[in-house]
Amino acid sequence: MSVISNNQLAGASGQGGSGYQIDRSLRFNSDDSAYLSRDFPSAGDQTKWTWSGWVKRSDIGSARQQIFGNTTAGAGPYGAFEFGSDDSLYYYDSAIGSGGTVFQTTRVFRDVSAWYHIVVVLDTSQSTDATRIKVYVN
Repeated sequence: MSVISNNQLAGASGQGGSGYQIDRSLRFNSDDSAYLSRDFPSAGDQTKWTWSGWVKRSDIGSARQQIFGNTTAGAGPYGAFEFGSDDSLYYYDSAIGSGGTVFQTTRVFRDVSAWYHIVVVLDTSQSTDATRIKVYVN
């Protein structure tokens, strides 16, 4: 089953025309509540992981713009990495630390013309929230 539906626009601009397009990229229309989902056949190692991706913002100052998140069938532990309404990056995880915000940047991301390369590294074996997560941008 394809993860691309008619609620998503393919290509960097999603509009075609004179703009350039990046193969295998996606653009989400905020009016459609579009998202990608994936069910993993096994839990795997949930204590150490890395995520990397390119993100381009199209709206700033709006409520929570989630880049990725996880949950167990809508219940149990959850985690989310997102832009907050203050345009900084947050990581929440109910299973580690205090169960709330584990990480928040002091930097804000308000350039809607820029692509941000973001790398998130999580290691829950570390003793404090400050050392459990590392976030690299560009």
